[in-house]
Amino acid sequence: MGVLTLPLRGLLWIAEEVATRAENALYDEEGLRAELMRLYRELEAGRLSEEEFSAREESLAQRLAEAEDHHAAGRGE
Repeated sequence: MGVLTLPLRGLLWIAEEVATRAENALYDEEGLRAELMRLYRELEAGRLSEEEFSAREESLAQRLAEAEDHHAAGRGE
């Protein structure tokens, strides 16, 4: 019976791996900080309006706060 369940176990492993990688990308503090820095550079270069900057900055700051909370909860803080 073990041989018959191998495809199912493989599929479950793939699903878990995809979920883990998606979660890592969602809560990537370093990546979010880098995106914020790019956003500031675009504003300084005049490629973004203040309104566009504010909207995108708020979204990124919120995601960064969520990522920090997620990692703190994982460490038991």
